[in-house]
Amino acid sequence: MRPTRAIIVLSLLLLAKSSVLLVLFGASAALYLAQLSPALPAEARAELPPISLRELTESTAYLVSGLFVLIGALGILRVRGWGWLLAMIGQGIDLVLGLVAYVNGDPRYIQMLVDVLLVLYLNHHDVYLVFANAKRRDGALQVGHEESVAPLDAEKEAAIRMHG
Repeated sequence: MRPTRAIIVLSLLLLAKSSVLLVLFGASAALYLAQLSPALPAEARAELPPISLRELTESTAYLVSGLFVLIGALGILRVRGWGWLLAMIGQGIDLVLGLVAYVNGDPRYIQMLVDVLLVLYLNHHDVYLVFANAKRRDGALQVGHEESVAPLDAEKEAAIRMHG
């Protein structure tokens, strides 16, 4: 199945988000390692902005989220049901991290807004229908009944629209 325009846009947004998360992790890890490096002169290490182990742990959680979103975006681009699931897991991790930051007095409103918009886009009706068919196809292919997989008929699609 070819990806629709909505799927392509969603994949590009998720790829951009995962790139940002992975770059942020890389910068945090490099900064932390530079602070520990004996190769840097003490004066240079003193000028580095401090990063705590807690901040590095949070950055590592963003790495995990970024990897889920990256792999999910690639799966979404290939119209695979597991891609949608991994992207949602990554968004869930990121939302939890945003809420933890908010509770700790460091609100990240833009991050939370982007996360909520991506979750809404992942659950948009057009996207949902594509992945409902993809999940059915993936399930049938696993048991070897690929010829019996057909797209959702109009009646089932109407029921999904009414209830979901």
